[in-house]
Amino acid sequence: MGHRGCLPLLAASSVQVSQVKKVKVGKAPNFSTLGPDGRYLFVTNFASDEVSIVNCATNLTEKSFYAGFKPLGIAISPSGDRIYVTNFQSGLVKVVDGKTHRITDDIKVGGMPTDVVVSPRGHTIYVANYGRGRIGRVDFIDTASPPGHQVGGSGRAAAGGRHLGLGRAVVRSVCRLQRPLCDRRQRRTGDQGDPGRDRS
Repeated sequence: MGHRGCLPLLAASSVQVSQVKKVKVGKAPNFSTLGPDGRYLFVTNFASDEVSIVNCATNLTEKSFYAGFKPLGIAISPSGDRIYVTNFQSGLVKVVDGKTHRITDDIKVGGMPTDVVVSPRGHTIYVANYGRGRIGRVDFIDTASPPGHQVGGSGRAAAGGRHLGLGRAVVRSVCRLQRPLCDRRQRRTGDQGDPGRDRS
């Protein structure tokens, strides 16, 4: 058995940031997100294939649940009924029931998905996939579509992509970026926008 990870909790002010406490979670903690009510912090543990749930009042891990192979990014629906976890090596997003913490669905999104976010109304999730070379990819998934329904994206966003029926979720469109997300911070002032961005 490997060593468990520790999540440092920090207190921030306008002057300084200081460590308050270390919280024991799973192995190789990566991404984290707060639940809708702010009471719990959900932390993905890449090496132990689980998500730790940390009570923000006690700063203790209350429980963990299986989240697929190599979980990385995590997002929670506004109502808290669904938790979305990217599985980096399998190209899947695991859909987890927010109450039972059991996996209810798999969404195939492409190779090596990293981060995931949920739209404010919870109808769409956005998944960033780590690309090869200088190509990145963002999958748009409509979580409100009926089974087998295919939703078309704009011509710009769907270029080079395909539409997939995925039970209660479908890949709506695929946007191919010219640069990895980490490189976009280095864009010069004179650049004219992102050629891969969907401006519709």
